[in-house]
Amino acid sequence: MQWSKTGAHQLLVMRTTVLNDELEGEFEKQYPLSRAQSSGAMLIAT
Repeated sequence: MQWSKTGAHQLLVMRTTVLNDELEGEFEKQYPLSRAQSSGAMLIAT
């Protein structure tokens, strides 16, 4: 088994994003309602 060049590049992009503490911001760009939904769920649970 081996990595494709594209797969290896995408893994490095993700790893760099995690190391730079940018993952949450990138996730919120893709799923802007995720923060509002999780905040609402927390309010209901408490």
